[in-house]
Amino acid sequence: MKKELANSVALSLIWATIACGAPRTSVADVADGDKQITIRIHNYAQIESSVLLKAERTTDDILREAGVEVVWIVCSAGTIPAKEPSCGTPMGPTDVILNLLPESMSRRFHLRGDAFGVALEDAEGGLGSDAWIFCDLVKDAAAQRQLTQSVLLGTVIAHELGHLLLSTNSHSAFGLMRANWSRKELSAAEQRATYFSSSESKRIQQALMSRRRSRER
Repeated sequence: MKKELANSVALSLIWATIACGAPRTSVADVADGDKQITIRIHNYAQIESSVLLKAERTTDDILREAGVEVVWIVCSAGTIPAKEPSCGTPMGPTDVILNLLPESMSRRFHLRGDAFGVALEDAEGGLGSDAWIFCDLVKDAAAQRQLTQSVLLGTVIAHELGHLLLSTNSHSAFGLMRANWSRKELSAAEQRATYFSSSESKRIQQALMSRRRSRER
């Protein structure tokens, strides 16, 4: 299976007003077992539990609007493994690994300085399983622009999960999956008004169902 890194969302250096993108989308049907993902967190950055919990809630809200429910499992904090038994089980078809990195680990990716994270996509169209968030950069950006750290972190996590769930060519011209976030995207994120588009939501649901069913054959 061929894998490739997806370019992360980055903070745009251009603060000009841009045209309005797609409005918030709400998926009518409630997520079921076929539309659920499990996120195994490795908190190498040792993000405070209160900040991480609020970030998870932000991500939950975004994915729930796309018809997807999330199960969060903390598998390590720093270098200390968690005692959660499910962390030692084999990865399921809709399990993903989320690595929260400090600056010392983020710089190993040698990406441009304004990148907030990166995801390993499945180039063959399947569901990717690994994403990395550069937590110090997110924290610094939030402080510099008077944004809520947990909200920005949760939105960045949703973006990187979008790469895993949408597979290749997952950047869009506007909104959550835009490659470079301008003032408009940051404002929407702070107001917790950033979501996947209707078409992206449908693609995500289809990808989850397809991946789960392929494992059942």
